[in-house]
Amino acid sequence: MEHLLAIEAETKVLLSASDRSYEQTLMEELLRIFQEAELLFGPRDASYQLSIPRITECTTSRSYIIRPLRMTRIYLSRDSRIKPSVASLELAHEAIHVLSPVPFGWAPTILEEGLA
Repeated sequence: MEHLLAIEAETKVLLSASDRSYEQTLMEELLRIFQEAELLFGPRDASYQLSIPRITECTTSRSYIIRPLRMTRIYLSRDSRIKPSVASLELAHEAIHVLSPVPFGWAPTILEEGLA
């Protein structure tokens, strides 16, 4: 179900002509988070391109790695739309997972999840 909600978020962006300046704000926040995370934990895998985060109707945030295109996208929960503090927390959590993407189907290690 969460995969379908991520697809829905992408579709809404492609089909709507609404103002999406909040996405740029999310990307700026994500880049600030990465700067701090890289200072603390080392550089991220730069072979993967960061895509602008999207807000979905999901109950939780998640990150997707698109292997063939070497891209990552973070999908935030619906709560992040109305609570900027939730968006920042979710971005920080998912940024840790995106520092070094793992193959599809692999679960993050306990260490990675604890760090996130």
